[in-house]
Order: sequence, then C-alpha cells, then structure tokens
Amino acid sequence: MSTITYEYGVRLEPDCIQHVDHQIILARGTYNEMIAAMRSVHDAAQSFQMEKAGPEGRAIAARIEALNTAFKEARAQQQEESLLQAIAVERRQCWRDLGVILKGVRQEHKKTLQEVFYNRIGINKGTDTYAIRCKAVADGLGWATAQDVLNRAIIAWKMSMKLGRAPQFARGDEKTQDALTVQFTEKGGMPKDKMLEGESAVIGVEQPENTGKRAYGHFWFRLGSASEGHYARGTIQWHRDLPEDASMASARLVRKRTGCKMKYYMQYVINTAQIRQVSDHARKALLAVHMGWSADISGRRVCGITDAADPELAQIIQLPPEIERNIQRAANIQGKRDQARDEIAPKIRAFDGSLPPEWDESTQDYWSHWKVLPANHMAASRIHAWRKRLGDFAPEWMAEWCKADRMLWIAATHTAQRARNRRKDFYRNLAKTWASQYEAIVIEKPDIKKAAKILDEATGERTEFAKKARAGRVLASLYTLDSAIRWACQKNGTAILDMNGEKTAATCAMCASEAIRADTEDGQVLHCADCGAVLDRKKNGAAVAWQLVNEQRENLVEEYWAEQLNKEREAAEAKASRLEKMQAARRAKREPALAD
Repeated sequence: MSTITYEYGVRLEPDCIQHVDHQIILARGTYNEMIAAMRSVHDAAQSFQMEKAGPEGRAIAARIEALNTAFKEARAQQQEESLLQAIAVERRQCWRDLGVILKGVRQEHKKTLQEVFYNRIGINKGTDTYAIRCKAVADGLGWATAQDVLNRAIIAWKMSMKLGRAPQFARGDEKTQDALTVQFTEKGGMPKDKMLEGESAVIGVEQPENTGKRAYGHFWFRLGSASEGHYARGTIQWHRDLPEDASMASARLVRKRTGCKMKYYMQYVINTAQIRQVSDHARKALLAVHMGWSADISGRRVCGITDAADPELAQIIQLPPEIERNIQRAANIQGKRDQARDEIAPKIRAFDGSLPPEWDESTQDYWSHWKVLPANHMAASRIHAWRKRLGDFAPEWMAEWCKADRMLWIAATHTAQRARNRRKDFYRNLAKTWASQYEAIVIEKPDIKKAAKILDEATGERTEFAKKARAGRVLASLYTLDSAIRWACQKNGTAILDMNGEKTAATCAMCASEAIRADTEDGQVLHCADCGAVLDRKKNGAAVAWQLVNEQRENLVEEYWAEQLNKEREAAEAKASRLEKMQAARRAKREPALAD
C-alpha cells in the first residue's frame, strides 16, 4: 500500500473565502501557541540544568554569551578574519567545556527532566500541547487541521532539540502556504467513489463529463466542525482522474501566496496498492550522475552523466538558458523593489504626522520603534501592513509607493514561479527517462548546505565559495533534481545508490591517478600529470563514480533492496505496535467503567 497526493486547482466562491481565512488564522494562532508552550518548557529545562551545573557551568555559559555578541559585532563590522578566528577558537573550547558539564547534569537528572519538563510536550492526552489542540477545536478549528498543526509543531520541536535550541515562531508575513485538513476514520481510508458520488458529508466532487485542462467540476470541503455548517465551495479543474483502486486517506484545501495574490488547490491524499511502473523493455545496468552548478558561455551545467567507464562517452546536462534568464529577470525586479524600499525608508523615519486615534499605546510604541530601523530591516510586506493600519492617515507618498511595489511584487513572483515550474518539469522529464532506462542510478551530490555559508561559525574562517558560486547553487536547485530522480526511481523500481565524500573530481578516470589539477583559466577543465589526459570535470567525475560503483554494483543493489524491505517491515511493525498500545489503553479505560 502506497500513499500519493493528487493536486487540483480550484476557485472558491467569494462568500466562503472569509470562513477559509478564519480557519487559517485559527491554525496559525494554534501553532504559535504550541510553540510558546514549547519555548516555556525549553527555557525552564535549561534553567534547571544551569542551576545544577553550578558556578563553573554558569560562568562558562556567561562567557559563551559574551563571545557570541563579540562574534556578531565583529562580523557586522567586517573585522579582520584573524579576530573572528580567535573568537571562534575560544568559543569552541567553551562549548566543549560546558558540554561536558551539562552532559553529566542530564545523565544525573534524566528522570527529572523527562517527568517534570519534556513529558509536557507530545501528542497524547495530558500534555500541554494536546490541551492547546483541544482548545483550538473547541474554538472552531477543524479537528483534523488541529491534529495536523500539532504534528507539525512536534516535528519542529524534535528538529530544534537536535540542534540544542527551542523552535521558532511562525511569522504570517513569511508564510507562502497554508493548509486545512480533513481525515477519514474508515479503516484503509474512504473509497473515492463515496466522494465522487456525493455520499460524504465532509468532501465531495461533481465530476465533469470529460477530463482535461479545460474540464471543470464543482467541489465542496467542510470547514471546522459539522455543527457550524461552513463549507468551501467552488469549481475544480479536473485535469486527471483518480486511480481506480484508490481510497481517500485525507484531503487538504491549500492556500498558496503568489506575490500578493492567493491561489487555492485541493489535494487528495490517496492509498493505492501499486505505484511502481512495470518496464516493458530491457534496462541498462547503471547510470552515474555527478552534480554541480558551474556555468560557462553555453549555460548552467547541472550534472554529468554516464553509463560507461570512458569519460569521453559521458554527457553534460545543462539547464535551458531561458529558465536561468527568467530567474535572473525576477531577481532584477526584486532588486528594483529593494532599491525603492531604500529610497522610501528616510521618508518613513521622518514621518511625524497624525496617527489613527484607535491605536493603543503598544501599537504606537511598536510603530515608533519600527520606523527607525535600517532600510534593510524594513520588509516590504511590513510597509504594506503599516500602510493598511494607518488607513486615511497614511501619507500620499506611502500609498503611491505601495501601489508601485505591488506591481513589481506580482511581476517578480510570477516570473520566478513560472521559471521554477519549467525547471521542475525539465528535471522530472530527465528523471523519468533515466529511471525507466536503468536498473540502478548512483548519485553524487556536493554539500549544498556547506556552500550556502559565507562564514564557518565554528572556525571563524570564510568558506571557499564566493558570492557568485553561492548564487549559482540557487539557480541550479540540485535538491529539486535529486528529489525528482528519487521519486522517479521509486515509481520505476530503480535502485538509488548515494556516493558521498569520494574524490571523483580529483581522480583521473583514465589512469586512476590523483595527480590532477584544474586549468588556471577554466576550472571545469582538468589536466592529469601522469597520463597527460585533458578532461572535463563533470564528465570525469561521472566516469569515476561509475567505475567505483560498477565494481561492486550487484552487491550494492542487493543491499539497497534488502534495506528497503527492512524499512517497510519495521514501519509495519511500528504501526502494529502503536495500534496495539492504543487498543490496550482503550480497554484499560473501559474496564473500570464496566466494573462500576
């Protein structure tokens, strides 16, 4: 049994948009209320640990805080790299010393930390977060949406705790997507025919006679509790049918922000027995994909691919130039927005006109502190928000700026979105072709997270990637290519072999020598000192990756499928264990009542 999401574009009837917005506001508020509870628990647990760490631990913690402040100030003032490195070295040693002390504290007081603090966070009854979820449902939020918000908050908690910090609040002006959820309690999900035939009181679709880009039907989606009787209704673009054997696990009404406009989508999460496509032709054994994002006069080179040991037989895959041009065009429009914001910032600081009389003291205080911020700390969306708050008291120049910025905002966002969609389609088509033609694909991807950093926080040293190189990784979007390959491989039953840390680009594919150097004028050209070969970096990397994996391909593929089967078995066992615990808890709860 596999889960797939089918997405359809929808257009809402005007009278139900306010109810959708109300549900989204409730969901956002519930999430931040949960995060506030988590931060409170985290701060209390940290205070408890520092108290048990004694004077030495508290002194080291104070020193780390002072070093953090010094590091930020030195970086902001662009001080010499030697000063940053000196601060980083001392701070790293303080981290080690404090870590040893806190590790002992956590081991000694593990039971207390769990019972007093961390047991307050979870998805079970009795936790603070579950109580907030129940309160949100009582206030009118749909129970499935509230549960989804709780699950997302728990994920944020776990990820943040791995990094040693509390989760961050979600900011509404930074969110580009919200979702309202309904779930179905039937075992195995609700049959899709029940939805299509209008037998469900929660969701439904009136299908058009035909299926295609211009085929439109009608849909409904319940908002909040059944007692309120609010529904999202409208038209749905029925561009493809659901699978015949599908059952509905859940459904989501998604609101996505594109520029300053909102678009809506219906997502049906379905269970289906089979998603792997059976190949009707013989497939080759192995394809090596060596990723990168370098550019030359012909375009952006995103990867080298090969199914042979000879680098001369490898191919270079380039991002279509028009995609990069459109992404750059969107960036240029955004640059105009930033420039216009910088120009209006002095006017905002100098504005001392009348303020709306309904503003309370806290709002006035927030305004007075916000308007004196540096220009690069004034988000355009925040200026729009203040213009709306000021209403008739807003100066004419602010209204004119907001109108002009709105047009640039729409142009930049739509241009970038269209380019990203074309890039995604380009990668998906490549991935489908590769996955259908090969039994296994080895992927070698650079450390993109490392390339995003300007400065190494641990050492204080600048990274090897210049500003232009860091910008290139965004244009190439190798994560999109990587995820497209993995999804296509899953559908086609193709093994995925990851290669990390190998010096493929620094090894000659012709003679296996490491006496290889980059050309002084073109870093994508390599020269081997031993055999004299002149090689393309990506073709050479792909060929070396293929050679390394092909030697033990059969064993690696067998291990991959054994691991996949083991994961599926473990997931099934974990699901059965959770179900057994739930049933046992329900029986234990019923037995006292029956005894009475």
